[in-house]
Amino acid sequence: MKRRMTAVLLALIMALCVGIPAASAITDEDMANAPELIPGEVATVNIATGSQYAYFKVVPEFSCQYTFYSTGSYDTVVYLYDASGTQTSTNDDDGDEYNFKLVVTLTAGETYYLGARIWGSSNTGSYPLYSEVHVPDDWTTVTPRDMYRAG
Repeated sequence: MKRRMTAVLLALIMALCVGIPAASAITDEDMANAPELIPGEVATVNIATGSQYAYFKVVPEFSCQYTFYSTGSYDTVVYLYDASGTQTSTNDDDGDEYNFKLVVTLTAGETYYLGARIWGSSNTGSYPLYSEVHVPDDWTTVTPRDMYRAG
């Protein structure tokens, strides 16, 4: 509980200091109900009510760099949480237009959660969430889907 309170407090400080929207704390229920996002595949973010978050579970098979991004006409925001629900990263507008683009290094076998939303307290709609795997140059080149499903 103390770690979550610290994470929420840090997110609020970030929002006030640098204009990054603060994330809501991810709950145990959010984590338990989050569908898995397979790196290399596209998911749909559905926001039915203002300020709602759509959560996705990510368990990478490989330790390397991953990119998560949105496209479309909405102003989107994404948050990355570790398995304990602590926010570790966020992105607001590094993608095209007002879309997010989060580039992070993830560890194989660890559990992460993405929380995606539309900026604004009353905005609703749907948009695609893309995930890409960036393999090091010395690895054999295969598609991200093949890499994730290998084994």
